[in-house]
Amino acid sequence: MREIKFRIYDKQDEQMIEWSDLYRYYGIPEDWDMEDLLNGQADDEYSEVMQSTGLKDKNGREIYEGDILYYTVFDRFDHDQQYKGIVKWSDDDAQWFLASIDGSDFQGPDFHPLGWVWRQDDEPEIIGNIYENPNLLKEGETNG
Repeated sequence: MREIKFRIYDKQDEQMIEWSDLYRYYGIPEDWDMEDLLNGQADDEYSEVMQSTGLKDKNGREIYEGDILYYTVFDRFDHDQQYKGIVKWSDDDAQWFLASIDGSDFQGPDFHPLGWVWRQDDEPEIIGNIYENPNLLKEGETNG
């Protein structure tokens, strides 16, 4: 069975909190369950809850919603192209995808399903996240 993991970005302290540290950080009783946390104290104007995709990048780092990935899309004509995308969940498509950094509507070339990216590039890399690295959201900026 796949473990479902979360992390939280605390907007006031401007820091990422791993799920394992959540009880200690917020002073929440340990007998609260995940639903209590997500529907109550943790997800409000002061914090953002992000779910893990269950995948890891080329450096073994777990990939979460809100992470910014650098990856390559290969084609059969050797016109490989590098992208930066934000990991998001699509309720309509019931899947994780990488959204274009330029803020488009995530259709066509600006929308890459995460599973498809994994078949294209076995070495995607987390280069930051939308909360701690907003400078990476500039269109055209790359990882190197």
